[in-house]
Amino acid sequence: MGCFTLGLRLLCFRNNHRRCFEFLATVTTGVLFLSRALKPPVVFIATSVVLWLLWAIFQCRRYGKGVLFLWGLRIDCPNLKYSFICPSIFAILAMVFICVGTVTQGHSIAVQNWRFWLVLVIYPFWGVFIQVLLQSMLMRHLNWFFTGSDEDGVLDSLGKSRAVCCDKNSCWYLWGSLLTIPSSSIAFLILHSSDGWLMAFHGVMGMVWVVEYWIHQNVLPLGLYHGLLGTMFYFWFMGRDPLNIMFSTSQIG
Repeated sequence: MGCFTLGLRLLCFRNNHRRCFEFLATVTTGVLFLSRALKPPVVFIATSVVLWLLWAIFQCRRYGKGVLFLWGLRIDCPNLKYSFICPSIFAILAMVFICVGTVTQGHSIAVQNWRFWLVLVIYPFWGVFIQVLLQSMLMRHLNWFFTGSDEDGVLDSLGKSRAVCCDKNSCWYLWGSLLTIPSSSIAFLILHSSDGWLMAFHGVMGMVWVVEYWIHQNVLPLGLYHGLLGTMFYFWFMGRDPLNIMFSTSQIG
């Protein structure tokens, strides 16, 4: 009976008005971030995180903690274990690239700076937050708009797309799926448009992340590695301190 009640509550959670609200709220968050409406960036970051946390608490109290599962905050096995494989491989390759690029540019690979460790602790939380918005709130809801489904993996989604196209002689479902898949990676790239190297690095990362999300629907490894790699990229490859950016009129990715 408890499982039935939970399933019924989660079914009610998947309603059109909530999907539209979350999608529009995500787009609004991104636009405000890019427009630098609140300065310094730390003010915007704190405000947006608090507002989205309040929304998450409201939804969890209304529909249960299963909401977090649908948003990709999953710790169930073996999903959690498998969802770390691809991001871990990418992270290793990215670390090699960052280190080689750092040395080539004459920058220092330093870990003695306490600010490096502070950002290394904070950034993964911001990374998970960003991935929830990009993957769960943006791409997942876009997929629902085109296909009527938001919980399928990419292979299932494309498989259903081909079936529907054959049955209905229509390309809407198929092209909808194909257009939805890169949406979060494009948004990820745009959010880091303040610098060419940031755009390139996060654009490549975003393409890998979107495929991984569609396979396992888990944002935890994506957000954690986003923070880890982002910290190294800022401090080592670019030779910048993200804390200085957070408290200035510039942006942080």
